[in-house]
Amino acid sequence: MSSTPRREIGHDAPPAWLGFAPVIFVLLWSTGFIGARLTGPYAEPLSFLTIRFAIVAVLLGAAGLIMRARWPDRRLALHCMITGALMHGGYLGLVFWSIWKGRPAGVSALIVGLQPLATSLLAGAGGPSCFETA
Repeated sequence: MSSTPRREIGHDAPPAWLGFAPVIFVLLWSTGFIGARLTGPYAEPLSFLTIRFAIVAVLLGAAGLIMRARWPDRRLALHCMITGALMHGGYLGLVFWSIWKGRPAGVSALIVGLQPLATSLLAGAGGPSCFETA
């Protein structure tokens, strides 16, 4: 007999709206390329992204307070900030910059959409790592 206590059904069930999270994510993510194309003539890419991220930070901070989320400690928060700056500042910054310079948004979306596939192909299945030493 296991000593692990049984959980009651529905005790730790996630909120109902969480089932829509993947759909919401896809809609928000895919509209980013449209937004980049539409704002290109009116705003420099990094300025637009700075405003966009500031708005999102306020909204997520409010959501975290409302939902009483557990906040990360300083070390984890620093790691998250560095990762976010590299991923979104570098990745989205370069995507928005390329669209601002005249590249089609669809081509940019296709290139970055293929990134996970390219990463897995370049990594190989059990092949040598670029971090290994001879």
